[in-house]
Amino acid sequence: MKSCKIRMFLLMFASAGIVISLAYAGDLLFAEIDKSKTTDKTLSEEEIFKEDTVTPSDKIKDDALSAAIEKKSLTFNGFLNSRTSVKYKRSSILRDIDLIDTSNFLSYFQSNYQLDARLIKGIRGYVNVSADYYPTGLLQSSTQQSALQYPFLGTFSYLINNNPNVPVSFLGIPAYFIKRDVLVLEKINAAFSINEIFLDANIAKAVYFRVGKQVLKWGVGYLWTPIDLINIEKKDILNWSQVRQGTYGLKMHIPFGTAANIYSFVNFNKAKNLSDISMANKLEVLFVYTEMALSVLLKKKNVPVYGFDFTSRVLSIDIHGEASVSYGDNNRRLSVFPWYLSGGTLGVPVDLLYYVTQFPGRTSIMDYRVHGKWIPQASFGFGRGFEVKDIKDRIRLDFEAFYNHAGYSRNVFEKDPYTVAYFLSHNLYTPNYYGKYYAGAFITISQMLVEELSAAINCIVNIQDQSSIVSGMLTYSPLYDLYLNLTVSGFIGKQNREYTAFGNYGTAEFSVKIVF
Repeated sequence: MKSCKIRMFLLMFASAGIVISLAYAGDLLFAEIDKSKTTDKTLSEEEIFKEDTVTPSDKIKDDALSAAIEKKSLTFNGFLNSRTSVKYKRSSILRDIDLIDTSNFLSYFQSNYQLDARLIKGIRGYVNVSADYYPTGLLQSSTQQSALQYPFLGTFSYLINNNPNVPVSFLGIPAYFIKRDVLVLEKINAAFSINEIFLDANIAKAVYFRVGKQVLKWGVGYLWTPIDLINIEKKDILNWSQVRQGTYGLKMHIPFGTAANIYSFVNFNKAKNLSDISMANKLEVLFVYTEMALSVLLKKKNVPVYGFDFTSRVLSIDIHGEASVSYGDNNRRLSVFPWYLSGGTLGVPVDLLYYVTQFPGRTSIMDYRVHGKWIPQASFGFGRGFEVKDIKDRIRLDFEAFYNHAGYSRNVFEKDPYTVAYFLSHNLYTPNYYGKYYAGAFITISQMLVEELSAAINCIVNIQDQSSIVSGMLTYSPLYDLYLNLTVSGFIGKQNREYTAFGNYGTAEFSVKIVF
């Protein structure tokens, strides 16, 4: 464990050295570019609609003047993206048990559409939908119940490689302990989704409300956001055209000029009863040049989760950090004791006998919730933009480290196939939150060599199991809002680690994207 911590600190010091070195080397990487020909690219949806936290003083306007020039508007934009990728496969436990696609080629069409209606007095409606087409079909999950196979007990089926007759015991759990339908898969060609749909309103521009399905900015981390327990979808550094799914609920925002903000979010997502509703609250203040926030997440039958985050600038370096802590864990985790599916003449699994004798108070064999222990998580990062040839932030470097007390010390992906299948199918695995120690580096370079060419490189390391991902993208924009992208990703580490268990040495994708 000490060696893991030492590696993390060495990586952070090495990263700081890279930042200083590139400050002097930037002039050597780029040709001279005529700034008069430089045009601003279209901002992303997140940049257009993102919310400032504490309002800068230069953005405060006179309300009477704003009301006089207010008018209705309706805008429609989005993107069309043709994506084609190939894989260089490697052996892994998931390939051995055929739980992942065996093909090495994928071509599909991705599209996203945004409708933004703005009325006077700050009333607004927004819809973000996606429509994707897969010519060879896409496996989509659903739930269903199968026929009885155990007398008086019943069982369910799990669809693997289009075979609906694989009993759920394949996943490593006796059928008579299942309390809900089991996930099955079906193949479709067209996939549609409503990513966000919400309404904005306010009371005298003093209290602001947003109700509907929405992606929230809750946390300051570049990749790891331990205080963000609201958004249902994490950032994916391998998907450069990711459109995240929102969470359904009601957000309230009370600003106090440049001094402070109060945020509250009532989460209705998947709530069938009043007890399923959760609430998150955050107080944010500005102290000189540092922005700090305290937050808490509350839900019935769950332990409270307390959070703290900050952003600041030291000299020319931007720094950020956040941490959460709870007395117990609201997420379930895989049991670590050995279990087997063999049995005697009555078909009673051995793991059942072990479970009954060793854990009489538990309601599940394979997973459990931690109680009576403090569970801290924390991330810290820093970064800087570099001006090269009179172009501000032409190079941008960011580094981030993450400590996850709830992470696994053992390598789950090296266990038997039944354990691994259960681990994945029961949502016990969250990418980049599986281990205890992580580090990442994120680099963007604009107008590289020529004005139309840019690049980005992401690298993340699971220090615990010594696996990593390196992903780079080259973007060439010959015409305004037309982008040709080449993305290459490599998965480094021993077999059956977090970033190698999904069975690829590397992937390459070429895409043609237009933004409108």
